[in-house]
Amino acid sequence: VISFLFSLENNRDLISDNVNISFSEMLSNSDSHRIVFVFYYASLIYHIAKLLKTSRLDMPRYITFSGTGSKVFNIINPNSSDKATSNTLDEYTKIIFEKVYNQQATDKRVAVLRRNDIPKEITAKGGFYSRSFEADPSKLKTVLVGNEEDDLAAEGSSYKKIKNDHTISSVVNELTNFIELFFSLQYNKEFDYEDNFLVKTSLMPQYQKILTEDLFDYVNKGLEQKLNELSSEDEELEETLFYYGIKGSMPKLIKWIADENK
Repeated sequence: VISFLFSLENNRDLISDNVNISFSEMLSNSDSHRIVFVFYYASLIYHIAKLLKTSRLDMPRYITFSGTGSKVFNIINPNSSDKATSNTLDEYTKIIFEKVYNQQATDKRVAVLRRNDIPKEITAKGGFYSRSFEADPSKLKTVLVGNEEDDLAAEGSSYKKIKNDHTISSVVNELTNFIELFFSLQYNKEFDYEDNFLVKTSLMPQYQKILTEDLFDYVNKGLEQKLNELSSEDEELEETLFYYGIKGSMPKLIKWIADENK
């Protein structure tokens, strides 16, 4: 549904009828909800950084996003064609990577490359230009459990083995670490969310409180829902548990913001 709404601005029939509609613009004009998109973006970068570091890979010099859903990042950084605002997102991304890696980025930069005009085509072109080779997809996939120990899901890591309070508590600790990092950038004056992303920083304490509430219940519920989809608990872990907590806390934040703006 989200991808469809984003695609409307390039719909030929609407354009021919002079119907000007932009889902990205609608969202980017909602300053009160901007925190939600910035938080989600930060969680992606944090998790990617953790996955790369745990896999013993160097910090990337470039990052790119593809697919229509990636247009959500234009909401965070709506004037991305402007060099100054584009550099702001690069700087923010670099800061998160440096925090996770506990070292400076190569050449002191991490650049976010985007083609906002053809995000879906980038996905397809990546397949066209890749070299032909045979590979087992299961061997190309790496899953970070999402716990505080930064464990990778090794072969034989089944849902049965991670379905316990200890693992869930460890995932909650990791989520708490991320949330604290996210807000500490503002509190420690390392990155100003209001100046750079128009986030209402006066409400930061309330945002943080809401996002850290009931995380154990959210992770536990997410795991239970996943188990209900499986034919057996002996199946190998196929996705991180990290986003189970975020999936629960973000809607709660959205509802709180909506209630505050009534």
